[in-house]
Amino acid sequence: MKRLEGKVAVVTGGNSGIGLASAKRLQDEGARVSLPAVARKTLDEAVKTIATAAGSAGRRVLLRRI
Repeated sequence: MKRLEGKVAVVTGGNSGIGLASAKRLQDEGARVSLPAVARKTLDEAVKTIATAAGSAGRRVLLRRI
């Protein structure tokens, strides 16, 4: 079991830079990650980046548009 399994992390600014790196790391540690964002394009790119990393590790990414 990973140390953050069963936890949820909300990462503001998670669609680029340090926030994106933090979101990827949190997801690697087992957390479910939520990325609130204003810019749709950068959010979609961030989700792709995280999904690619998750896919190689056998995890999935759920994108829910609100």
